[in-house]
Amino acid sequence: MDYDAFDALLHHIFKQTQGDAWFKPSEENVHAGVCLRVDNGRFRVFPYENRYLEPFEAAVRVLNPVVAVKIRSAAIHAALSAVKEDQDAIFVDGDTRIQILDTMTWLPRADKEQCGAFIRDERVLVVWSYNLDNIIPTCRDFEDKLIKLVWNQRSAFTSLASSTVASSAQTSASDVNLTEKATEVVNEKEVEAYHTAKERVQPTKEVA
Repeated sequence: MDYDAFDALLHHIFKQTQGDAWFKPSEENVHAGVCLRVDNGRFRVFPYENRYLEPFEAAVRVLNPVVAVKIRSAAIHAALSAVKEDQDAIFVDGDTRIQILDTMTWLPRADKEQCGAFIRDERVLVVWSYNLDNIIPTCRDFEDKLIKLVWNQRSAFTSLASSTVASSAQTSASDVNLTEKATEVVNEKEVEAYHTAKERVQPTKEVA
């Protein structure tokens, strides 16, 4: 196969945005790829001849950016796992909101200015740009923000879990103390009742 400048760009962008997918191909990351506009209405996708990327290419054709990248990573999967089913966006930080679309077929209707969208059913992130030079920095920026987001969520969850465990321990200790006090009261009453009953049944002395 003869490669041209577009192929070189596709290979480079894929390598710079896909992490381990470039070095360790697997069944999971076959869904990741890059779609580059080579002419008006003409796009080229890498990896080549990958049927899993056909819906991605079709959606990008309608969206019509210069380049789009489909990314699958642990951070993306974790971020989507933490949202509700009806949630339509994730605020990855105070200034960055990334929309959530149910399927790839909704990508052409995405807010183009956001330059990114989560695809819920595939657990992937699609990032696009109308300037070729911006695509790699944008992908890295999104990935860095997602890592911080999921780490902060993990820290918040850990703190909540610790508080819950501590509260449960205190409640259990209180229950034990109440049980011990109740047992002491019952025992005192039993002893008193025993002595009272004993006095009543003592035999009376007969007078000679």
